[in-house]
Amino acid sequence: MGRPIADWGLTCCFEQTPTEFFKDKTVNLRRRAGLTQTQVADRLGRPQSQSRARLHRVTVVELPELAEAIGFEPTAALRRVAKVAKR
Repeated sequence: MGRPIADWGLTCCFEQTPTEFFKDKTVNLRRRAGLTQTQVADRLGRPQSQSRARLHRVTVVELPELAEAIGFEPTAALRRVAKVAKR
């Protein structure tokens, strides 16, 4: 896996659901990595439309693939999403 670029801090709106928080964070990380949606889809071996739609609900099985494609640490992402869910 590449070098993690993520800061999975809890900077978000308190009204955000865990799903919205995860989606916003992954979109921001993708942009910080200088990747387009098409590039991420290519890395995942999926059509862009399918990859974008999947950001709303990423399974635990898919998370490591997405993390590798964008360059973040999946365990840090899970910890932060869990904290958002507990609020």
